[in-house]
Amino acid sequence: MKKLLILWVAVILTLLGSSLLAREPLSFDERVKAQEAIEKVYYNHRIWPKENKTPKPAFEKMVSKETIENKVTDYLQKSAALEKYWYRPITGEQLQAEMDRMAKGTKDPATLNELFAALNNDPYVIAECLARPVLADRLVRNWYANDERFHKEMREKAEEILKNLTTENFCESTEGQYSKMTYRLEVEGREEMDILDPEDRSIKLDEKEFAKMMTEIPEEGKISGVIEKDDFFVVIHTTIKTIFEIEAENRSFTKQNLDEWLESQTHTISLPEIDSYSASLYLPPKPESSCIGNWDNQSLDDLPDPRSYHTAVWTGTEMIVWGGYIGGSVYVNTGGRYNPATDSWTSTTTTGAPSGRNGHTTVWTGSEMIIWGGYNGSSNLNTGGRFNPLTNSWIETINTGAPSGRNGHIAVWTGSEMIVWGGGSGGVYTNTGGRYNPSTNSWMATSTANAPSERGGHTAIWTGLEMIIWGGNNGSNTVNTGGRYNPPTDSWVSTTTTGAPSGRKSHTAVWTGSEMII
Repeated sequence: MKKLLILWVAVILTLLGSSLLAREPLSFDERVKAQEAIEKVYYNHRIWPKENKTPKPAFEKMVSKETIENKVTDYLQKSAALEKYWYRPITGEQLQAEMDRMAKGTKDPATLNELFAALNNDPYVIAECLARPVLADRLVRNWYANDERFHKEMREKAEEILKNLTTENFCESTEGQYSKMTYRLEVEGREEMDILDPEDRSIKLDEKEFAKMMTEIPEEGKISGVIEKDDFFVVIHTTIKTIFEIEAENRSFTKQNLDEWLESQTHTISLPEIDSYSASLYLPPKPESSCIGNWDNQSLDDLPDPRSYHTAVWTGTEMIVWGGYIGGSVYVNTGGRYNPATDSWTSTTTTGAPSGRNGHTTVWTGSEMIIWGGYNGSSNLNTGGRFNPLTNSWIETINTGAPSGRNGHIAVWTGSEMIVWGGGSGGVYTNTGGRYNPSTNSWMATSTANAPSERGGHTAIWTGLEMIIWGGNNGSNTVNTGGRYNPPTDSWVSTTTTGAPSGRKSHTAVWTGSEMII
């Protein structure tokens, strides 16, 4: 009996010890302080392009307290939405698993170690302020994507339109976004097209990819029902379906995006009461701060839809991908941000984003990704946008004074301006361009005096003083000519053809500091 009593006392003391180890949940101010520490780590790694003429600004100048507070509010609201709408509050076990996943999957262990250290290697703070934001964003997007409560109206609209669609009027309807694509079987393996030409609307697939598509689309001459994807509903009409070629047209209907929905629900969502479970959390083994010498698959959690003709930039802490077209040739204005330190994806907002497209260009300024131009399935665009990853927000680029709509052009960042040049529309190429200044949101045309001939599929590099363009295709021939553009004088100097390589397109070019190598 005495031994049993001692055992019960030991159990009670153990339980009391665990509860004593627990502590009060983090206050909002404590979360803001932790978020500031995280943002400082990321900011220290963020690339300030060497082209930028001024030094990298101080953190305090670029990152406002309001921005940090908004980030904290965002993940708390998403946590609350999970509990209110799907009865799925985030648990301590889930947060521990997320920390373990980050530590095991990290592709940048040195930065992850910095993030842990910035949060004082406190497992509770790391769970709440590093793991919770990633987990809440991923879970709420997954639950929201296919919840009929929020997308019923758009589905009903698509189904109503479907009733009036026929094989004869499918391309003439004004409802939904229309696009058309041809897929061809490449038996020997995938081949890239000779030139980046989104208007070609033709994609070569390997046997596995082609077989998968054969099973997913209707028979030739048939129209599918309404098919649901994460971001839209789509109706497909198959016009050709043979063992070597598929041609399909579709009409897509975009769902209300999560960010807009959350904004509309803000007044009905109360910030959650986070339980204290710090006693049950532990810090996973720290990843080694060494080079990773092998390829590894990135996390598939919340990965953007498979796509082609999208663009990507590296900010120093994350890769941002945006745009392109996905299966069924739907042109999208969605994207994703991949963080190798935490091996995680977060979506780019579509609120205020440019319209869906491919064949556009992208530059990184040090604080923003600027996208411009491209093709949307029916016309070439002269619109664009500036994406700020810190605030997850878009600013529209003005199109007053912008070059004409195009794809297959190039873009470089000079340190203060984005220069776009060349490309074309409908197979007709141009030798015009423009300089976009994000600080004034204004355009200025590039001179055509002594400019290289019109072309697409060319390359461009920035030397620090000039933009050099070379090669490409003029619509009938490849060329081995080029030009050097000087922004201060708005003037061109031709590159010599003496000793130059033969004409070509879709090649590559790099700048060494003294030479351009193509």
